[in-house]
Amino acid sequence: ASSQCLVMCRQRLRHLGARAAGCGKAGRSCVGDLLKSRQALAYTALCTVGSVHSFLFSSFHMDYFLVARELSAGDVLWAHSIYMGWNTVNDVAAGPILDALAARCGSRLPGLLALQVVWALASLLPFAGVLASLPAGAAYLASISLFDGCLSATAVARAALLADITTSEGQRIQMQRLNSIFGNFEFFVTFVAFHLWDAMDVGVFLGYGAVVVVVSVAATVWACRELRAAERAGGRKAEEGDGKPVALGVSLKCLLGHGNFWRFLGVAVMREAQAGLAKTFHTTAMSVLFVDTPGWVRRSLAGVVQGAGGPVSLACTWVADKHGAVQLIRWLFQAGAVVGALCWAAEALGVTTTPSAMALVLTSNAIPQVVGAFSAIVMAGVATEHNARVAERCGPQPSQTATLLSLTAVAVKPAESFGPVLGAALVAGRVADKEAGADPGADAAMVVLYAAPLVLGSVASLLVLIGFEGGPAADPEYEAARAHVL
Repeated sequence: ASSQCLVMCRQRLRHLGARAAGCGKAGRSCVGDLLKSRQALAYTALCTVGSVHSFLFSSFHMDYFLVARELSAGDVLWAHSIYMGWNTVNDVAAGPILDALAARCGSRLPGLLALQVVWALASLLPFAGVLASLPAGAAYLASISLFDGCLSATAVARAALLADITTSEGQRIQMQRLNSIFGNFEFFVTFVAFHLWDAMDVGVFLGYGAVVVVVSVAATVWACRELRAAERAGGRKAEEGDGKPVALGVSLKCLLGHGNFWRFLGVAVMREAQAGLAKTFHTTAMSVLFVDTPGWVRRSLAGVVQGAGGPVSLACTWVADKHGAVQLIRWLFQAGAVVGALCWAAEALGVTTTPSAMALVLTSNAIPQVVGAFSAIVMAGVATEHNARVAERCGPQPSQTATLLSLTAVAVKPAESFGPVLGAALVAGRVADKEAGADPGADAAMVVLYAAPLVLGSVASLLVLIGFEGGPAADPEYEAARAHVL
């Protein structure tokens, strides 16, 4: 019976694959078709407008704690010592809980809605004065723990949802194209935020943030309602098959020989280390590297750099369409290694200029964002491969996508603390030099702090990606297996 089911699913998926291939020849833009799809628009709203509040926290919380709360490097060190453990446990637990909740409710959307609403509120927590009575270190730990707890679980749920509502890498690239188009809203929000930001007086910024949160929550509610309506109209359930959910041990055994998973786990670790530094210290880096630039120009540049990921992702969708998401990621890492090495060499030779510093900051922010967007596409395919492996061993099973994605946190999440700890130590050194009446001389250190992870992480990721095999889009067997684990 299981074999018969697989044959039927293969036929169904081949039919769907033929339709997708017909839709995607030549330009494969299909943006017009996506715009007509309320489901595609709803998922895009969930990932862009519904998440734009996160930029307020990630861009400004460290500057706020360092300047307004006088957070010390020691506080950052002990806070992240605790946070690394919480971060890993939180993510590992999120996947199985979300998969179980989806199987019980028949949808991932109720849990996702609750997570995104709490996440939106957590984005303003450090600026709202709620934690003012706590010591700076404790307030910092509470802020990043709540924010990242919601962020991580939301990211896992959304990635699992993407794998559920698409059937090929080509479709996921089209969804990313739509996300990139609407992601320009994020650029506008962050650009305005940088002009309103003042770490010593956050009143105006907080009011602006409240408006952003309201818009985000409204978009999230609308998107979840539309996606739920699409599920009901299609008669889709989160769980099909007649077996009990597979044990975690069986899932782990299926991962041991899964080369694509381990390769992309390595890429995720490198990207997380790069992204954690770029996001956390972007505001501080702009003030250090462009200290002689007028304030309004510096703020505008900061907004442009922070929002560059969306337009770059949009341009990259056409490259991914033609060459595949994995090849695009390889090229992005190659570009990052070259730019980082050139800027590092320029600093060593004492010839760092404003354009070279701008290129370094832009590359350090944009590449992790774009790699993250397309890594989600590849990981959705890797999750499909994993579901197929589990189905071969245990028969038809509920989707294990969220569980698989959360398991990556064991290795990935500790890398998030790399940037904040090193960056806080650098800022502390600058403050000490200023108090002693000496020239801080930290421009060189800031260049190295940005260039080293960019170069080393990119080279390591390129080595890890050697031998990556074709994803499920190249193998109908995986597409067939996917059909009966949804």
